[in-house]
This record gives sequence, structure tokens and C-alpha cells, in this order.
Amino acid sequence: PEFETTPAAIQATADQTMASANAALDQIGKLPPDQVNFTNTIGALDDIGFQTGGAMNRLYLIKETSTNAAMRAAATEAVKRLQEWGVGLDYREDVYRAVKAYADTQPKLSGEAAKLLADTMRDYRRAGLALPKPQRDEVERLRKELASVSTDFDSNINKAQKALKGVM
Repeated sequence: PEFETTPAAIQATADQTMASANAALDQIGKLPPDQVNFTNTIGALDDIGFQTGGAMNRLYLIKETSTNAAMRAAATEAVKRLQEWGVGLDYREDVYRAVKAYADTQPKLSGEAAKLLADTMRDYRRAGLALPKPQRDEVERLRKELASVSTDFDSNINKAQKALKGVM
């Protein structure tokens, strides 16, 4: 992969990743129930996940390994933004309605396609999409907070300068 080499490039990657994924998600969310199929719902979500995952992995690697403090700081902020945004994706009701409409057709799938559909519906259930809106909003808030503090924790470990004394 080609890595970002400036803080501005990191910011641009995060912005572009979210913008292109949001546009693709908007297309899924606009699908009428009678037009949903595997390719335009589950397959499209998987494609979005692949693209955003690649960007996240590059930025996370920069966050963890760059020798430039400005690059690490920019990557840390970009990762936090992408993680918070990523949590919010699970709560896009328009996308969920389209995916659920497809799942409700009980398609005859096998192998990887069947597993991908089952895992996608499981992830929506775990995210609380079946909960009443106030509870669902609280789960989303907590997941976003967890993503942020987890990133901060990882960064703080990397910044630690104190030597550890081994017990032997």
C-alpha cells in the first residue's frame, strides 16, 4: 500500500474514506425493499468495510510506528475520528432497513455468502438495533466512548518512557 507521508494527507485520507463510504451507504439506504439483493446490500457493505479497513490499517500503523510526532498525532486523531464514525455506521437505520429487508426474504445462500449475511445480522443485533431508541442511543454512545479511550490507551502505552524492571 501507499502510505500517507504528511499530516494533511492523513486528514485527507480520513475525510475521503468517510465521504466515499457515506455515499455508498446512502445508496444502500435508498434501496426500496423490492430491489434489495445480496450484491447491493450485504456485498456492498462488505466492500465498504474492505475499503475503510484498508485506510484504518494504514493510519493505525502510522499511529503506532511513525518516528515523526506530528504524523503520530495526526494519525491518532484520524483513527479516533474513523472509529467513532465506524461505530455510528451500525446505527444507520436506513441501511439496516435495506439489509433487514433482504434478510427477511430468507435467501438460499451457502458458504461464505450465508456466513456473511448471518454475521451481518448478528452484528446489528449486538449493536442493539432491536432495542428501543433511547437504549440504542446509549449503547452507541458507550461504544463510541470505548473506541476513543481504547485508542488513547494504545497511544499512551507507546508514549511510555519508564523502564520496567523484570522479576527473575
